[in-house]
Amino acid sequence: MKQFDPDVMDFITKNIDSFNVKQTNSVLYLYAINGFDAQYRFEYSNFLERLIDKAIEKAKKQKSQYYENIQSELNISRSLGSLGFRNDKIKLFLKQVVDKIQQSENYTFHNYLTPISAIINLRYFNEFYGKNHVQVVKNFIQLYHKEQHKSTQLFLELITLARQLTKLEIYDYPLIFELTFNEIKEVIESGRILHKNEITGIYQLLVSLRIEKPEYLPNIDFSRIIDFDLLQETFKSSTINMYNKHNLNNRIKKYLEDNDIKYIEEYFDDFFLDFYLPDYNTIIENNGPYHYIAPERILNQTTYTKLRQIKKKGYNLIEVPFYVNMTFDDGFKGPRLEDLLDNISNLK
Repeated sequence: MKQFDPDVMDFITKNIDSFNVKQTNSVLYLYAINGFDAQYRFEYSNFLERLIDKAIEKAKKQKSQYYENIQSELNISRSLGSLGFRNDKIKLFLKQVVDKIQQSENYTFHNYLTPISAIINLRYFNEFYGKNHVQVVKNFIQLYHKEQHKSTQLFLELITLARQLTKLEIYDYPLIFELTFNEIKEVIESGRILHKNEITGIYQLLVSLRIEKPEYLPNIDFSRIIDFDLLQETFKSSTINMYNKHNLNNRIKKYLEDNDIKYIEEYFDDFFLDFYLPDYNTIIENNGPYHYIAPERILNQTTYTKLRQIKKKGYNLIEVPFYVNMTFDDGFKGPRLEDLLDNISNLK
């Protein structure tokens, strides 16, 4: 990964003080989209902390128009949510961004959702709003109704919000789901062709509700807007591309074959699963570094939700983290892969 080339990081470290806000944000964004090379986030956490500190510092010191200042902080919030890296400074920054937006003229659905999404993915939401989560949902509903122009982007963001709430298992304020499905119904009746990301978002929302809150599912014929077979093929293509980058897969397969354990790769049941062992009703999920928040090695909210829903569907689950057989600088030692897989015999 070029971003984590020592010469590149050395150049950034030496010159970052001369970068303006936009340049610093752009550099941070490049590291936020590094995908399956995300293991470097753990190896070079000191470098990333310095980069993040500088981005936050420059955004706060910006003396131009208030909106531009907010926009810089929103961009950083978005990058932080994608980067999957957290520390106390990031925690404080995200909370301050939310508070600042709520007190400004830029208090809109979009601006509110940006840092809240980062807070959710970095698993700060319950700490920040656990007892007041209903008020957060009410805020979003009020902001949505204030929007004079219901754009395609706003429609997608409403779906995104509903999906985020399912990740948190926030089901005690059903009005948000009623609003979402009413908007979806209007779009269906209008005959508008939905974009791919809208269809994917609706499908993922339906899956979560079917598993965890089926009584919230509306009486809508979603086959009018979702080609479920085509969507499955799209997911499969994307999953295979990611799957092939997991360097532990071959070792898992070898273990299963050496022990005469039947398995199905890329098994589909609402979402793609790495391995299904039919004789044990067991799923093995091989989670690469992208699924974890650095430097703490905790699951991000999206992956945590998927594993929770796998269990709710009645499967046994064995999670294989990227750090098996690894030792980190802080002394942490990952489990042995064989020890994790030896648990299969206890699940029959």
